[in-house]
Amino acid sequence: MSRNPDGRFSSIVPPIAAAALAPTDLSIPQFILDSTHPLRPIRETKSPWFIEDEIGREIGYEEVRSRTWGLANALKARWPSIGEFSSV
Repeated sequence: MSRNPDGRFSSIVPPIAAAALAPTDLSIPQFILDSTHPLRPIRETKSPWFIEDEIGREIGYEEVRSRTWGLANALKARWPSIGEFSSV
């Protein structure tokens, strides 16, 4: 943001084109783990997603993806009546 001469604030970058807006047909895990976007930097395969504070263990994409899907499957097994279009 930058201050204009008249005191109002405005963005210093041009508006994002409609084609570059975030997709609306993905779940949050799909958006975070699987989607690409023109404004999102490309991550190197070996770059960590998380680093454990106490021991410094790096957690990469494959482990995050595996644990995310494991959590989703466990929630589905625990509450089988919740479906794709359920309000929770």
